[in-house]
Amino acid sequence: MLYILDGHEPVREENVATWAMFFQDIDKRRVAFSKVDSVEEIVVSTVFLASDHNFGGEGPPILFETLVSGGDTDGAIYRCSTWEEAEQQHRDVVKEIKFTH
Repeated sequence: MLYILDGHEPVREENVATWAMFFQDIDKRRVAFSKVDSVEEIVVSTVFLASDHNFGGEGPPILFETLVSGGDTDGAIYRCSTWEEAEQQHRDVVKEIKFTH
């Protein structure tokens, strides 16, 4: 299932061309981006995935992802369903990294 955003609300998009135009603009999909530690070059990025990553099919669509690049948790991925959850998830991950460094 493909999605685009209407503001911060995900909406299903059946037209692949419309979805592709939306998907190519990362600025429309970026929820948050933080450089947490410039010494270790740790970056936390949270984006709208634009496709459902709930591969089990039960529960709400998983549409947002937070990725850590660098540091002890390099490659850690966290996923959620809503923009609001993604914002909180981003803040929590940044806070945890700051706490452990």
